[in-house]
Amino acid sequence: MVCVLGVLLAIAIPNFLQARVETHKNLCINNLRMIEAAKEQWALTDRKTEGEPVIEDEVNAFLKTGPPQCPAGGDYTYGDVGAMPRCSLGTTHGHVLTAPDQQEGGEDQEEDQEEEGGKGRGRGGEKGRGKGKGRK
Repeated sequence: MVCVLGVLLAIAIPNFLQARVETHKNLCINNLRMIEAAKEQWALTDRKTEGEPVIEDEVNAFLKTGPPQCPAGGDYTYGDVGAMPRCSLGTTHGHVLTAPDQQEGGEDQEEDQEEEGGKGRGRGGEKGRGKGKGRK
């Protein structure tokens, strides 16, 4: 009985720890997205241009719950307007926000759709050739 319990714990504990690390990473990346959105709103409101320094206290006013905290204890750097915010655990724990065109499913997904017939195309893959309303 003790051996079985030991084997189960040996399997369960690493999986639990990995799930916790992955959850912290995902929460941190979500926080970085919220910071980026608040920066964009602040920049539009205050007519800031790309490359201008960010005033974190003013950006925090656009965050409903105030400045977010990294669940794994990292520190956030907001960066200039147009630059992605960063977490101090980015390189070691994967707490990295990538640009929309670099995220999984970005350009590659669009290219795959084009190869399969793409958006707004009929069964034959050609625009406007399908049977639909308004065709004379």
